[in-house]
Amino acid sequence: MKRFRLGGTVATCACALLCAIPSVAAADGDGNAAAAHKCQQGGYASLFAQGGSTFANSGQCTSYAAHGGDFAGMGMAPGPVTDGTFAISFSGFGLEPGSTDYGCVRYLPSGIGVCAWGPADSTGTFSATDAGFPCTWAGDPAAYLYSQARTAAGVTVREEFPLPSGCS
Repeated sequence: MKRFRLGGTVATCACALLCAIPSVAAADGDGNAAAAHKCQQGGYASLFAQGGSTFANSGQCTSYAAHGGDFAGMGMAPGPVTDGTFAISFSGFGLEPGSTDYGCVRYLPSGIGVCAWGPADSTGTFSATDAGFPCTWAGDPAAYLYSQARTAAGVTVREEFPLPSGCS
């Protein structure tokens, strides 16, 4: 796992891999009911079509799945703030195997992004945790978290996530 500051220095940081999130794919001869189920109860909001588009509602998402569409998705969860720093766990599925996937903190007003990254495995999944993200970088407060990855179709997707409580 590597960590970097956009436009700045690169530092190496250890990373512990977590359990991989299974890919949501069409079931042979069974339709795509399992994938369509992922669209329900607001799930559509955290899914991407392989072409990178998002879904306006669960019906649009379910229709995409029913027509054999495969999803990509990302998640991020910050850990608790301790002494002004926190860890992030980030993951994804439906990604391009070997593509680089990022979990980042954006600091404003400078716009600096501090990121951890690593490759998606051969099944297109990625999961990692990296610690030591500060709530303040060079005097700028953390503004939000984001994850960026490339779908199995080669399209770059990005999603923002809230900061941990106690770091605002």
